[in-house]
Amino acid sequence: MAFRVSKMQQHINYKVEVTLQDSRNFVGIFLAFDRHMNIILGDCEETRRSRLKKAVEREETRVLGLCLLRGEHLVSLRVVGPPIQEERKSVVGMGGPGAQMMMPRPMQPPVFGARPPVMPQMMQPRPF
Repeated sequence: MAFRVSKMQQHINYKVEVTLQDSRNFVGIFLAFDRHMNIILGDCEETRRSRLKKAVEREETRVLGLCLLRGEHLVSLRVVGPPIQEERKSVVGMGGPGAQMMMPRPMQPPVFGARPPVMPQMMQPRPF
C-alpha cells in the first residue's frame, strides 16, 4: 500500500503566513497540523493592524515563538519561503547526551543455585 502525502504535508518546514478571522497575520515555520486544521508554527511572529482614529492606522508586531493556531479561526495559509536547511555536524563516532554506546562489561561465569538479590519492595519467593 502506497503512502499518500497530502497537500498540507508537502509544506511542512516551509515558512508560511497564516491569516485569522480577526485579521491577524502569523508568520512562522510550519511544523504540524491535524484533521481539524489546527496548525503549529515555530519561530512565530504576530502582526496586527489597529486603527486609533480614522486616518491613523498602526501596525503592531510581536514575537511569539512556538504557537498553536486553532483551525476553526483560520482563513488562509500562504507559503512565504522554502524550508530552512540547518547545518548539521556529523556525530559519527562521537559520544554525547543521548548517544547510544555499548559499555564493556567484564565476563563473569554464571553461578548455579544462587538467587538474585531481593529488593525490599518485592515479594519473597515461596520455598518448594
